[in-house]
Amino acid sequence: MENIRIEYLQEKHLDNLVQFYKLVFNSIVPPSYFRIKYGLEVENMPIYATVIYLDDKMVGFHGAIEQEFKLEKTIKLVQTCDFILLEAYRGKGLFKELYSGTLAKAKALNVDLFYGIHSVQSYKSCQRLGWEDEIGFSRFHIQGISPFISKLVRKVLPNLQRKRLEKALKPYLIQGEIDFIKNANYYEHSYTATFFEMKLFSQHYWVMIKNIVLCIKLESYASVGYIRIEKGSNIEEMLSVLKGILKRSLIYDLVFHIQENAFEAQKIEQFIKREPSFLVSAHKLNPEAPDFVKVKLNFMDMDIF
Repeated sequence: MENIRIEYLQEKHLDNLVQFYKLVFNSIVPPSYFRIKYGLEVENMPIYATVIYLDDKMVGFHGAIEQEFKLEKTIKLVQTCDFILLEAYRGKGLFKELYSGTLAKAKALNVDLFYGIHSVQSYKSCQRLGWEDEIGFSRFHIQGISPFISKLVRKVLPNLQRKRLEKALKPYLIQGEIDFIKNANYYEHSYTATFFEMKLFSQHYWVMIKNIVLCIKLESYASVGYIRIEKGSNIEEMLSVLKGILKRSLIYDLVFHIQENAFEAQKIEQFIKREPSFLVSAHKLNPEAPDFVKVKLNFMDMDIF
């Protein structure tokens, strides 16, 4: 296809990207969302995200973010995030063009592994590129009030749920820095200051309830992106407290997304039915990198949390 050009994401692309998202998802996202999420304001942050233009029209976008995981050594991963092409341009090889730009930079910067926590569409796209299935996520739901009332509250009083949630969580908020205790058997995210800087597009609440550390985010529902069960914890009581918080906050649903084989998933399953969640796949760039089965993921590692 003639007159195609691929560029790494820059500030000059953001207005086009805002309009592109509105066209594809019928959703208005501010430029700051992309600026923060993809590290455009972070000093020395490699930009792996690519945009593709046909003449002067943006027709595709591939979002990707660099992350570091540690065990006995540090490995460099790139998480593939958004894979979007306008429908009229699908099936024309443009997807591979987008991916090739990210892949070239990843190889140049000695990235060890690509991975994705997928939507259905991004999973299919990565399967066509030869990515391998890995251990996915399970989800566990707690319900507060009826979905109808919760939706009505959001429509009529859009800020009320957040105000009530913040009030309900206040006694449990963690003050100061979070101590991320590492598992001796898995590579885990190093959670640097840069990681949290690139999460500032959304509000997160770090709490400890019954000796269980949680990171909670509120959108149309609440979700848990991080859970650590500490000594002396009481999971049943923690779930009861969360259910009460949902009711007081007029929120219908809270969902835990936890990697299927995680200790935390096994513990939560004793009280809540396990359901399938996000698929995960990966592609090894460095032959000497550890197999992805040695990587432990938390839901907050995902770009959308």
